[in-house]
Amino acid sequence: VSLARSGVKKFELIDDDIIHSGNLERHDCDWRDVGLHKVNAVSRRIKLVSTEAKISVRRVAIGSQVSSTEMAAVNGALNGCNVIIDATANPAVLNHLAAISLSSGSTLIWGGIFAGGIGGFMARSRENFEPTPFHIRQALNQYYEDIDTPPPLHSGSGYDGHDHDEVYIATDSEVSMMAGHICSLTLDTMLNMDPSEYDYPIYLVGFKREWIFESAFHVKPIEVNAP
Repeated sequence: VSLARSGVKKFELIDDDIIHSGNLERHDCDWRDVGLHKVNAVSRRIKLVSTEAKISVRRVAIGSQVSSTEMAAVNGALNGCNVIIDATANPAVLNHLAAISLSSGSTLIWGGIFAGGIGGFMARSRENFEPTPFHIRQALNQYYEDIDTPPPLHSGSGYDGHDHDEVYIATDSEVSMMAGHICSLTLDTMLNMDPSEYDYPIYLVGFKREWIFESAFHVKPIEVNAP
């Protein structure tokens, strides 16, 4: 929706999930959308912002067990995208999208929220500008291994975290801030900014004084030593 407000006119929305009442804590949709597929709900939100937007919705999970015809259609749609954004935080999905971006020459952008909303990360791989998504992910995993304290653990499948007996929960504002950063990175890509505002392929962005972050808004870029 933020990209639509910024002037993006064409979207391929791919997701098989449905809006539940529990999603409303951290989602742009509202009670009118509960029970709808997320792609249909988000499509409606985009149309309310930009009536000229051309939107294709596909109610399927990337890499799921579907017919070869359906998956070929999904992969074909992704191959035609200038920028692919992975907001699933699913390594298997990232592998699938990375392979597509490498074969099509499109840019892949991905990111996520650390447990408890202490911050998040975002990464970008552009052909001829940054290393491959696989090199970038390897560098991020290596960074996690080299520091004394690993990233906060997720509790279950949500944005909640725990540290010993303490439980802490990400809020809508923290999810929205990370989404805003990823939107800015996407716009920098689509506008072919030269030089780019983003000098590194990975950024860790802190929202709280926690883990590696020394204060709110502490940003840590990570270099990737790869071609």
